[in-house]
Amino acid sequence: MDDRAARLRHDRRLQIVEAAKQVFAEMGYHNASISEIIARAGIARGTFYLYFPNKRNAFDAILTDALGELTRRVRVISLAPEAPPPRRQLHTSLVDVLTYVLEDRPLTQLLLNHGLTPDAEASERVEAFFSHVRSMIESSLHHGIQMGLIRPCPCPLVAAALFGSIRGSVRYMLQLEHPDVPELADELISFALEGVVKPDRWSGGYSTSAHGGPVTKQVR
Repeated sequence: MDDRAARLRHDRRLQIVEAAKQVFAEMGYHNASISEIIARAGIARGTFYLYFPNKRNAFDAILTDALGELTRRVRVISLAPEAPPPRRQLHTSLVDVLTYVLEDRPLTQLLLNHGLTPDAEASERVEAFFSHVRSMIESSLHHGIQMGLIRPCPCPLVAAALFGSIRGSVRYMLQLEHPDVPELADELISFALEGVVKPDRWSGGYSTSAHGGPVTKQVR
């Protein structure tokens, strides 16, 4: 297959995926139909089946493409002498991720509202997608610990907490008319790295767990 034919095939597949994404986001997986997808894409029914045997495969393609895009936008932090400070590198990656999910509203709506669908299979597939994202965060935490950038911690628990805060933050950002993504990303990083307390007011009365984190406090 020559480059032009491959490009045309790629573009047609993307056209179908984008149409399916809109239909799933608006109607939910259960109520979405192939007829509605092909009508939204402006293609013949046979063209749809050239790329996907059923709507489940189109739904899977949406999630697979999204996971690949998120993976591409997350960069490994470098401690090379010429590299920017770690926080700046993290900020750049987070801005890229948030920009992607905020600009692709149908995808974000599909992911955030998946629990409303009566179709258990679709819900399980979205949960599997979220599990992959949590695994990415967990892997980043392990890497950060090895690099000496993050304190030792129970990575699965912390990854789940960070994922939950990001998902909630994205839901909040979608309500903003003109979200300032760099500013919001900076605040999320501050929350993850520093929390919300003033350290000098909370420094007394802590004991330390085996992981190096505080487990008790006595506020005076």
